[in-house]
Amino acid sequence: MSRSVLPVRDRSKLWTKGKVRSDLMGCTWRGLCVVLLIGFASGLAQNVCTRRRVGERLCPELFFLGVRFGGSTAVAMYVASQPAVSLNFPHSVDPYVEFEAHFFDDNFLRGIGYYAGLFPVRNVSYDLAADATPDYLMGRYVPLKIYDSLDFKAVYFVVSLRDPAARAYAWYKHSMGTRMNDVSLDKAMSDFEYKYSLMAKYIGPIVAECMNGEEDPEEAYFACSGRVYYRERVRSPVIEETDNLATGIPRLQRGFTGGLYGPLLLHWFRHFHASQFCLVIYENLLTQFEEEIDHLRPCLKPFGRDLHVQPGDGITVPTITCTDCDEMEQLEEDAERSIGLVLHSELYASSNKVVRGLLWNLYRREGIPVWEELYTG
Repeated sequence: MSRSVLPVRDRSKLWTKGKVRSDLMGCTWRGLCVVLLIGFASGLAQNVCTRRRVGERLCPELFFLGVRFGGSTAVAMYVASQPAVSLNFPHSVDPYVEFEAHFFDDNFLRGIGYYAGLFPVRNVSYDLAADATPDYLMGRYVPLKIYDSLDFKAVYFVVSLRDPAARAYAWYKHSMGTRMNDVSLDKAMSDFEYKYSLMAKYIGPIVAECMNGEEDPEEAYFACSGRVYYRERVRSPVIEETDNLATGIPRLQRGFTGGLYGPLLLHWFRHFHASQFCLVIYENLLTQFEEEIDHLRPCLKPFGRDLHVQPGDGITVPTITCTDCDEMEQLEEDAERSIGLVLHSELYASSNKVVRGLLWNLYRREGIPVWEELYTG
């Protein structure tokens, strides 16, 4: 089956066009970022990662992408459990980088030597390293950095996609458990009295308005997923139910923009060929694991690896635990369905359509769940 990058001229057809084009970051600042990054990355063209020599440090050639609470780590853990695959993930004295190196988003200026130092030495030519940092998918300059730092033709990407509304609710539950260690997050959530229903009610439409105000889907995403737009363009609304001023929206919006997979995939396909991606659907992994995990094999085959799926195999779904969470809103099924339906209709519908279009046009994928329909029963 032939796979190809989606032509740039066809991308706008997959998106609901807005009326206003905004330059939220400023042309000068955005251009400066690009120049600096290209200049820095281009100096890495010949390095330990591109040489791929036995006796030198390994660098990842397989990436597990996604968004937080989208299932990418669970997929990576399953693949890592396969003895025949034999993956090397980053190791460090800092547990923060276990499985997740966070090099191309947080630590790029520390240099490629730092990155390679997180991995063992290549003992044979077919040794394979992997990086499962989910935040990479959302980084505007991450694909450019990978393209210029590694052998761009030799890297492959496994992407896990989950129902955006369910992912947002999982983000909320996790955030309720971590907010006590994050003052700004706790303050932002307290404005909504820690209620997910109120966050979805007020933040969802604000993000949707931002997305619909930008003609190009990629530009829309990167404008609307950053904090600048909400600080400079959005007047903090008064939450009627609490009489609080919602000043923390810039801190909370990524809980909802993280489910806009369509523009993110379009952005990555600008830099890498579609055949370098293996997309798996989280819900299908739970209901028809063996069939869905097959779509991951093309990203292992170039490295001489394959999966040996056994009856009863599946991904491990993490349990989100929360101590001292008396304020956490526990939604009844009907309430969760109602919130999810509104989020899909107002915020995620265009992005979901892009995802389904890409999966069919590039991969001839069938059996893709229509996430919106999960909430209409």
